Amino acid sequence: MRLRRWRLGAGLLILVCLLMVLIVRVATLRVASVKAGVLVQVVRMAPDNAVAHFALGQAYCDVNDLPHAIESFQTAIQVNPEYGKAYDWLSQCYWDQGQYPQAIETWKLAKVHMPDWDWPYVHLASDYNDLGRYEESITEWKQLIGREPNTAGLHVLLGN
Repeated sequence: MRLRRWRLGAGLLILVCLLMVLIVRVATLRVASVKAGVLVQVVRMAPDNAVAHFALGQAYCDVNDLPHAIESFQTAIQVNPEYGKAYDWLSQCYWDQGQYPQAIETWKLAKVHMPDWDWPYVHLASDYNDLGRYEESITEWKQLIGREPNTAGLHVLLGN
């Protein structure tokens, strides 16, 4: 009898935890949705501000609205073609939508516009690997290792 009550208690506890997670998720989505709405107004007031378009793209990502996120990141790049982080986020949106060729090409642009940042190399290497393009993946890892030769984790990822 005590064992049954414990099982019911554990089951109820799990249910309450799941409900709390759901409540937090809904609240987070509402906040993100409000954030996107505010940023839409900011972009209307400052249409030539690449950072505003970029922030709006991030807000759209927060609510998983990738088509609008892509549009916002593209606009940020049109306003400021040197805005490397916009290329980075745009690439990830393309990848998440299964637009792999666009993602790869945009990661390459991210490398050009953010020469001191390692993540475009990591993403390209991983994405090439996921697509079965192993030689290109190895090339990206080697380029990154050339930039960061003392980072052991990179050698592990490459298989050295």
